[in-house]
Amino acid sequence: ELARLEEERIRLLGVMQENARLRAMVGFAEANPQLQLRPARVIAKNISPYFRVLRLRLDAGEGIARPNMPVVAPSGLVGQVISVAGDYCDVLLTVDTDSRIDILVQRNRARGVLEGDGRDDEYRARVSYLLEGDDVAVGDVLVTSGYGGRFPREIVVGRITEVEARRAG
Repeated sequence: ELARLEEERIRLLGVMQENARLRAMVGFAEANPQLQLRPARVIAKNISPYFRVLRLRLDAGEGIARPNMPVVAPSGLVGQVISVAGDYCDVLLTVDTDSRIDILVQRNRARGVLEGDGRDDEYRARVSYLLEGDDVAVGDVLVTSGYGGRFPREIVVGRITEVEARRAG
């Protein structure tokens, strides 16, 4: 009886966590009516440290995803679709070394490019091409710029966790 109750507790905890994730997604959709959002579920993750790619199953059916479409979650930008096959698509994550995203520092609109870091053990990215005089601080929020039309404006991309000033350039 104890084992059965423990199993039921674990199952209910999973349902509660899923409910919280779904509520966050509904809130995100309501707060961003300008985005045409479609549900998808992560079904696979590349285990190679050299590729940061997810495979999604599109809950809304075939034909809704196209290459280069942005993929977002309530916490912000996840990446972009790189290939589509029926109800499935592969998503290049923002932290992949092949990913480049035009971003703005939300606080002061300093412009840069977010590039995947490629570290084996971390899912991190770095901001390049900031001007020498740009004021960037730990905690600053980064958002998509909307330039080029690939990503909608003002989608959260991340937060500055470390600032390293380079001497040249």
